Amino acid sequence: MNLHKGVIFCWTLVALAAGYLLFGPAPGSGDQEPAVKKTVDSYVRAFAAGNGDLACDQLTDAAHDAVVGMAKAIGAEDCPSAMEKTRQIGGDEVRSIAKKIRVRKIDVDGGRAKVTLRASGQDSIAELERTEKGWKISSLPKT
Repeated sequence: MNLHKGVIFCWTLVALAAGYLLFGPAPGSGDQEPAVKKTVDSYVRAFAAGNGDLACDQLTDAAHDAVVGMAKAIGAEDCPSAMEKTRQIGGDEVRSIAKKIRVRKIDVDGGRAKVTLRASGQDSIAELERTEKGWKISSLPKT
């Protein structure tokens, strides 16, 4: 995998993390937006800090498996090492982007949520699902 693809992969993970933190765990009914936002914020902070374990904890099982499936392409063996390696590949630029990610919009529909994130003048959509463990990021951001 070349450096360009590694940086794209890293940006995708950063955006995904941000989406997850915005839709954090919140059981029951009521306003889910703060819980979703908390989840996204936690993911972004973990990714930017190089904490692969915490970042991976914010993913659904399917999203976790997708990261593991791509891990070998960047010389990683599992989800946490893939997050850490991606962060290393992106360097300070990725950390800077992660710090600038802002949630523009949160749409919650039952047990699913879509979060519109903005960073560096571009919007991305992250999807989340409410699980028994709270809100988790279920898909990589889409532009």
